[in-house]
Amino acid sequence: MRSDEKPSLAPALNPWHICVMWRVLILIVPMTACTQFPELDALIGDDIKGTPYPKLVPIEPILNLPEGQSINRVAIENTLTTRVADLKARGAALRGDVIDRKTRQRIAQGVKTPDSARNR
Repeated sequence: MRSDEKPSLAPALNPWHICVMWRVLILIVPMTACTQFPELDALIGDDIKGTPYPKLVPIEPILNLPEGQSINRVAIENTLTTRVADLKARGAALRGDVIDRKTRQRIAQGVKTPDSARNR
């Protein structure tokens, strides 16, 4: 090493290390294809399973509006504002207490086991 070079903190990789790393990659990467994915179909409710997919609306008619005709931005904004307010109200309702006060008190008291179970 020359006197003006700083010593390297990383160890030098020799060809043997590189060969071992490739072998490990060749063995591990194919194993990732064998992972089990969660059953997403089980998360779909019965009320939604039979319904058809929503129809896609083509964007070309909107983009190719004749001159003088425009999109009613006020109506769209009002619709979106109403939807946002509804979603915020649903979110606020979900943030409430899940366990009522009476049940919470019962949980705080703990489980009372019979004396015969304690002596075992």
